[in-house]
Amino acid sequence: MSRKKQKPLILTILSIICLSSAAWYILFDKPSKMDSMQHPATNLKNEDPCSIPQTTPNINTPVTPEVITYEITEPSQLQTLIQDGKPAVIKFYAPWCGACNHVDSYYKDVAGEFNEKVTFYSLNIDTPELSTEAEKLGINKEKILYLPTFVFFQTGKIQEQQTGVLQKEALIKKVATVFDIIK
Repeated sequence: MSRKKQKPLILTILSIICLSSAAWYILFDKPSKMDSMQHPATNLKNEDPCSIPQTTPNINTPVTPEVITYEITEPSQLQTLIQDGKPAVIKFYAPWCGACNHVDSYYKDVAGEFNEKVTFYSLNIDTPELSTEAEKLGINKEKILYLPTFVFFQTGKIQEQQTGVLQKEALIKKVATVFDIIK
């Protein structure tokens, strides 16, 4: 077969494939009424696709308080924390520490488990004035050999210190054990 005769044959075959796929869609791929009932979002024809659906809040949904972890940024905050005497966890970290960033992903969740019973703080050890103040309060930089390090305070004293990554469940268990909280 010559090259000139091949081109119309290929075009004819492509046309047949294209037409048959269009016919298939028209005959068999139409959404049924059942589809539009099960998936009402697929049947949006007259609405603006960029509009945000308005929903009414469910009155029966309980409102959970926002869980807050505090960043210690000034030496006076550290002094106040120690003098306060309430149970507290300080996570010593550095922004460049990969393990510390991993713990950040669930640190707030752990704080939520002990909402109002224990306060959770974070302290960047790369801040010189904070490191100096921590040393004055009995937390030597030599004691923090690895990051992250968790220091558990109660009644103004260090109760315990944990070095290294603790997974979420292990950290929850550790906090409950150190502060004698039943979980």
